[in-house]
Amino acid sequence: MRTETVVSLVLRHGARFLVLGNQQQRLPETEISQASDRFGAARSKLQEIGLDTEDLRDIVRLELESGNLHQERFVVGGQIDGEPERKAQFISPKEIGDLNFSRESAYDLVPMAYFDEYYQKNLDYGSGSRVDVVKILLENSEGRFLAVQKTSQEKVHSGHSYTLYGRMAGKWELPGGTFQGSESLVDATVREAREELGIEVSEPIKVVREEIEEENDVNVWIVLCRDWKGEIELSKEHTDYCFMSPQEYLECEWHQDAGYGYAPAEFLDSYLDER
Repeated sequence: MRTETVVSLVLRHGARFLVLGNQQQRLPETEISQASDRFGAARSKLQEIGLDTEDLRDIVRLELESGNLHQERFVVGGQIDGEPERKAQFISPKEIGDLNFSRESAYDLVPMAYFDEYYQKNLDYGSGSRVDVVKILLENSEGRFLAVQKTSQEKVHSGHSYTLYGRMAGKWELPGGTFQGSESLVDATVREAREELGIEVSEPIKVVREEIEEENDVNVWIVLCRDWKGEIELSKEHTDYCFMSPQEYLECEWHQDAGYGYAPAEFLDSYLDER
C-alpha cells in the first residue's frame, strides 16, 4: 500500500478562491514527510506562487484509505492579499463544481464550499471524541445513487426553540448513520438501510474509509449497495429522496459533512478497480 501525507491550501481572496493550472485547475498542494511540517510546507508553496499570509490555520484533517492508498490529507486555509506571480486565477464558489479534480483532491471541495464555517474554528487535532459511521452508496439500475433530504422541523424544549438536526436540517446527504455497540460494517449497513429506507440490502462492498477530523474524529465507511430489494420508505429522519448522478449530487444543497460523499460516487470505478 502506498502511504503519503499531503497538505492542500484553500486560499481565499475576498470571495474567490485561488486555483492553479489551465485545463486541469486544482488547489495548491504539496507532499510532506510528517504532519508537523504542514504550515512550513504551506508557506513555501505560497512563496512559489508569489503570495503570503500571516494567518494560515487548520481547516480539516482527512485520512483516506482504499485498496492501495493510505493518504493523510491536511487542509490548511487562509485569507490572502495581492496577486499571484505564477499563472493562477481566482474562482467564485459557484465555479467550484467546474474544477477538474483528482480523486483525492476532490475532497477539498467541501472546505471550499464551507470555508467560513471551517475557518472560524480553532482546531486541536486529537482532543475530540471518535465516532464510527457507515454511509451507503445505494445504486439503482441506471447507475444513479440515492440521496436523502434531512428533516427540517422547529422544536421547543424548556421554553427554547431549536431546529431539529441543526446545520443539517433540510439539506441532502447519503443515507446511513453511526454504528451501534460492536456491530460489524455489514450489520450496521443492513440495519441503517432497513431503519432509514425500509429496504433490505445484501453484500455491501467497501469503497473507501474516510476519517474526517475537526473538533471530533468521524470515521466514515463508504459502502456500495447494488443488491437491494423493497420500496423506499423513509423514516422520520428524512423528508424526501432522489436518485442522482454524482454531478447532480455535487450541485444540490448538501450539508457540510455530506459533501464528503461526492468523491466516492464520482470516482467509484477507480476505487473498485483497486479491490
